[in-house]
Amino acid sequence: MYYKDIPGYEDIKRRLIYSVEAGRISHAQLFAGVNGSGALALALAHARYIFCHQRGPDDACGHCPSCHKFDALAHPDLHFIYPVAKKKGASGDDDESGEDNKGSDGTRSSEYIDAWRKAIQNQGGFISYDEWMEKAGLAGKRGMIYTADAIEIIRNLAYKSVEGSYKILIIWLPEFFQEKTSNRLLKSLEEPPEKTIFIMVSHNRESLLPTILSRCQSIAIPAMTQAQTRELLIKELKISGEEATTLAMIAEGDFALARKLHENAGATGEFFNAFRNWMRFCFKTDYNPNPSEPLKLPVIAQITDFFKALPPEGQKQFLLYAQKMLRNSFVYPIEEGDLVKASKEEKEFAKNFNRFISPENLTSVTQAFEEAIYWLVRNGSPQMIFTSLTISLMELFRQPIRK
Repeated sequence: MYYKDIPGYEDIKRRLIYSVEAGRISHAQLFAGVNGSGALALALAHARYIFCHQRGPDDACGHCPSCHKFDALAHPDLHFIYPVAKKKGASGDDDESGEDNKGSDGTRSSEYIDAWRKAIQNQGGFISYDEWMEKAGLAGKRGMIYTADAIEIIRNLAYKSVEGSYKILIIWLPEFFQEKTSNRLLKSLEEPPEKTIFIMVSHNRESLLPTILSRCQSIAIPAMTQAQTRELLIKELKISGEEATTLAMIAEGDFALARKLHENAGATGEFFNAFRNWMRFCFKTDYNPNPSEPLKLPVIAQITDFFKALPPEGQKQFLLYAQKMLRNSFVYPIEEGDLVKASKEEKEFAKNFNRFISPENLTSVTQAFEEAIYWLVRNGSPQMIFTSLTISLMELFRQPIRK
């Protein structure tokens, strides 16, 4: 990952480059950004730039021995910590040992380093927690960062760097620290070994201990704009500008979500038709999309079957898309210009549906969608969730509108 691979964030890139060139690299840095932002990608590009032997004014050279090692994420002075889960039969006292010479046989990130390298190389530094757990073979398990990781890292960082430069530890999602993991790392954060840099990448800064926050230089990484997301989608996935625009609009700054949506493709192109028919059914239960032909299967049954056939992530994405379309409908008279990035059909729908959306029912509709997503994430029955949401929407949309 290079700075040039990450669209936008120019001010942040300049600050990071200046800190290296001026010799003012903070020993503990926190890259805090929402899920799907460029936080991890920027951390990786920053680490590469620090290690590079022939830095340019804007990026690492890409040709020196250090850059070649970084390509494989196998630089000897680059270390990682990330959430993992205990394997069956693993030691149960990972985090209960009180001595530094105990607990080192517990669960560690290094056990999954091959999967981590492959995931980062394939995803380009934009990876969600769920994607990582799936690629590590840990889907459905609760990820944590265990004390054994802290013990191993403290030991490794005590040695001199292999190549005589910096030692860099990238900690992805420190919000998954167990309490004793945080406590073991605090002293190292406060008094790090010589030429040691800690880079933490968090998607939930508020959940970190104040003692950790106080020891780090915090860099806020904003969510990606639709333009940034679109540019990266076209570059990385080689897709059309129209498809990239639609995906960027749905994802709202979450590149990992946009990419996942593309991977689940087939369905995404049908989102609008399914959504439009769904909304029309909420107003007219005998609605027939093709009046010239007899309705063989009720529209709601067709849409429910479509929803059930989506993979779990696709179901969530469809509901997020529906929320976005309803939001566009509500703000259409105010923000018509912002809807240029929607398709012609989507804009026409938003214009016509606006009269059915009010501040009063939009709040209730939003709550209904959030509740549906909540139960989906917790493995509720998709059919029951979708049916319940449909009934709620029918009641809300049929209430008198005051505008």
